[in-house]
Order: sequence, then structure tokens, then C-alpha cells
Amino acid sequence: MALGGGRQRALLVRLLLGADRVVPVDRLVDELWGDRPPASARTQVHTLVHRVRRGRS
Repeated sequence: MALGGGRQRALLVRLLLGADRVVPVDRLVDELWGDRPPASARTQVHTLVHRVRRGRS
């Protein structure tokens, strides 16, 4: 599976580290964007998860 940009890879790593546990979207937003997430961060997380699940970049 070819992965997209850095955030998609960071998301996958974070999810792998939390395997078999729920990782809240807010935690993913904090870890992917830090203190200054964009207003669309939650939507972007959902899009990134969708792409990872589908194996798309």
C-alpha cells in the first residue's frame, strides 16, 4: 500500500500504536496539528482515515 503525505503516515503510525484501543478524534487532531489545528481538522482526520482504510494516497 502506498501512503500519501506526512499526515497520513503519522495517522497510520498513531493508530498502529493504539491498536485494539479507541483513539479519540480530538487526540488525533492534537497529535497531527498541535496547538493550532485548522477549523477543518476533524473533517481532515475522517478523510485521512478513509484513505488509509481504502489504501489510497
